[in-house]
Amino acid sequence: MRVEFARSGKGKLLAVLFRFPRNTTGGEPLISTHDTRVWFAEYGGGVEIRMAFNLKEMVDSKGLDL
Repeated sequence: MRVEFARSGKGKLLAVLFRFPRNTTGGEPLISTHDTRVWFAEYGGGVEIRMAFNLKEMVDSKGLDL
């Protein structure tokens, strides 16, 4: 996972971007074609972030858009 911080020109934090690999180091997909929902949870610095993603809502003309 890679974490990026988006900041304004004055340095104000605007967003935190979490980027995940699509495949394992062995080349296998991390998310199965049979999965319908994936969860993300992050705990740190007294902050808890939880998010569920419905994979059926993450489809474009090329298929699943992860």
